[in-house]
Amino acid sequence: MQPYFFPYLGHFALIANVDRWVVLDVTQYTPKSWMNRNRVLHPSGGWMYITAPVEGASQGKLIKEMMLHDPDATLKSLRGRLAHYRKRAPHFEAVAGLLEASFSGRADDSLVALDVASLEAVTEYLGLKFDYEICSGLGLDLSSIELAGQWALRIAEALGADEYVNPAGGAHLFDEEEFRVAGVQLSFIDIPSMVYDPKPFDFVEALSVLDVLMWNEPEKVVDFLRSRSTVRTAQGSSGVS
Repeated sequence: MQPYFFPYLGHFALIANVDRWVVLDVTQYTPKSWMNRNRVLHPSGGWMYITAPVEGASQGKLIKEMMLHDPDATLKSLRGRLAHYRKRAPHFEAVAGLLEASFSGRADDSLVALDVASLEAVTEYLGLKFDYEICSGLGLDLSSIELAGQWALRIAEALGADEYVNPAGGAHLFDEEEFRVAGVQLSFIDIPSMVYDPKPFDFVEALSVLDVLMWNEPEKVVDFLRSRSTVRTAQGSSGVS
């Protein structure tokens, strides 16, 4: 999966249901995407973006080349963007700590490092295993890729994986027959929206995991991930990676 910035809860359902995670940083960067922004509640209602600005955002650059623009200023800005949760959300202090840990724990000033650090902070908080590797550091020959849906297959083949799991919303990207011929099981994960009460705000679904964790105990979130996630093969039968 491409690296995302404090992604929605479904991303962590995927992490909880796989053995190995490859951060796909060798494809083109997409400006104004989930790679460097996400959504949280707006203090006046609805939602707003939180963003980690990058230098020279362009689709001509690879994800691994993107560097953060003034990380210290970004952290200060994000603290302010989340301030309306204070004294309202029961787990504000813990979640604010995840933000701090993500910035202090990143390996360098790259966007990839921040996104990975955010996943590490959240999975550690939830007690989820997160066994990850960075694609650009694996030395894989991926020169034969012609279509977007082939990245997963070629990487799975190169790593000797027997199954690849993807969010169900991306099913249209993949050629099931191509996976079958290669001997790699193609599976998809479904998870419903987790509904909770963010009083005094109105609930908005599919916000950043930061919002979910503001209002819910980590044990409740993990129970939801494990009990409500469904992994199915491309042919429709159930399975777990």
